[in-house]
Amino acid sequence: MTTKSHIASRIEKAIESYQESDYEDALLQLFPAMDATAKKRYSKFGNAKRMKQFIADDHGIIWAAATGMLIGSINIDGTDLPSAVYKFARCTLIHEGGLDRRISFNAPGMVMLSANNWRFPPTFIPALIMIVVMAPENKGLTSSTELDYGFLGQQLQIDQLWGDKARVQEICDQHYAGRH
Repeated sequence: MTTKSHIASRIEKAIESYQESDYEDALLQLFPAMDATAKKRYSKFGNAKRMKQFIADDHGIIWAAATGMLIGSINIDGTDLPSAVYKFARCTLIHEGGLDRRISFNAPGMVMLSANNWRFPPTFIPALIMIVVMAPENKGLTSSTELDYGFLGQQLQIDQLWGDKARVQEICDQHYAGRH
């Protein structure tokens, strides 16, 4: 049985905003859905810890979806990817109304990282959306819109990915088999 939820509604709005190149609004819609999903997985953790752990859990899939590359753990002056997304994007967007000047999602096709400059391609946003959709905790959810997502050379239907992390992981494994 599939159900519509506030998580699915937020994801739909995040996708709509992303398609309109309104990246801040896409993230503003995404973060409550991500937190609600992370809370299902890590109910005993506080907000910061569960959000960072949720992002860390799918670090490889995020990089693969956003850039087509496998990128290992990154730590710049004590800040790793989950912390950068949480501190520079989620917290400042929600509490201050905009992204921190240290993070941006407007560098098509490239990633530039330094202590004061975390620049990601816009494709990083649908990668974050995908980890929420594919989270096993969201199995049984459904979207009201039919959207395709290009992932490592395959077109996937978002509505068929709810809770199906195994499928996404299998695509990654097949794509990167033998590439070390």
